[in-house]
Amino acid sequence: MLLVRNAKCFATQDLDFNDDGVLDESPWSEVVDGIAFACGRPGIDSEWTYAAVTLGPSELLPICHGYRCLDTDAWKQGGAQFRPGIQDTAGSTNPPCQGWVCTADIDADGNVGADDLAILLAEWGEFASAADLNGDFSVGAADLSVLLAAWGECEL
Repeated sequence: MLLVRNAKCFATQDLDFNDDGVLDESPWSEVVDGIAFACGRPGIDSEWTYAAVTLGPSELLPICHGYRCLDTDAWKQGGAQFRPGIQDTAGSTNPPCQGWVCTADIDADGNVGADDLAILLAEWGEFASAADLNGDFSVGAADLSVLLAAWGECEL
């Protein structure tokens, strides 16, 4: 996906005439931003990507979304589950990526507390949710231990 300025093309226009992964035509004045989600090897298992930043492919999980880090301005792959109202809310500030020592802050409110515990318990046994704090692709006792060890105000 590319965000461009002054585009003079139409939605179905072919810009890579020979399908080699290189744009043969760029009918715009500037690429403002871009990100691609790769599901496999470009041009082999997946479509070509034309953005400078590509997230994926991931061998274990599908790429559901990405977000730009608050502190580094870099793109990062989001979790395996869409979390409306918790971590995936349009118009909300994205979390920082470096120096973020609050991995158990599931609702990203700057505090590990009762709301995070409620989310973890509601997702107990789920596969690859945001409450999977230890990264083993399942929410369980190990994640509860991580949450309780981090209980309290987050530090940036």
